[in-house]
Amino acid sequence: MDGLTEDHTTSGIRIKSMPPRRPGGEHDYRNICMRDVPIPIAISPYYNNQTGGFVDPGIKGTRIPEYRSITLENITDLTPGDVLIAG
Repeated sequence: MDGLTEDHTTSGIRIKSMPPRRPGGEHDYRNICMRDVPIPIAISPYYNNQTGGFVDPGIKGTRIPEYRSITLENITDLTPGDVLIAG
């Protein structure tokens, strides 16, 4: 994703998956500007269809999604917000 402007959205950049899914490929986000976005960045391998905070469900084993090669470059958030990263 390159050159995006987001205004008044619930969340901005969301990288999500859930066991037993395994995301593939690279995640590249560049030149993004956000305003009035309460959660500008959210990354979770435990996605449960909710936008709020993350809860670790305690899943063990080899079926937990793995994220590799995430690029966040020139990301601007013009209003305060929370960055949520679960792993």
